[in-house]
Amino acid sequence: MAELQGLVVIDRKKDLRIKNTDEFLVEACMGNLKEVLKKNFGDNEEFHKFFDEANVARRLLAHRFFLDHAMDFASEAGLLKVNEHLSELYIAIRGANEVSIALRDEVFKRVGLTPEIVDQKLEELRKAIS
Repeated sequence: MAELQGLVVIDRKKDLRIKNTDEFLVEACMGNLKEVLKKNFGDNEEFHKFFDEANVARRLLAHRFFLDHAMDFASEAGLLKVNEHLSELYIAIRGANEVSIALRDEVFKRVGLTPEIVDQKLEELRKAIS
């Protein structure tokens, strides 16, 4: 929506390396998305730190976490270690989520969307697909 309003400029082939406007957005690399954010919202290191930490946490959970902690599941002390590590990852991911919500709210404000309008459109979409 922000892209359609001209508030955010995304060159999908260059910035996200996807074939066209409708394909492969989910598979686009976080690093490329970060570059788009830098172009549109500035190069604030603190802002991007949240996304970097969350991306590292997500990759660890998706690719290695359970392998790295396989032996820890066999003991109570190991489970405490797993829980502590999961808590750290949760905090990183949750921090990026909070930044994302603030960013989304700013984009919505710029294009004239309110939470009520968004809720209404989501409800219409749910009804249409069910």
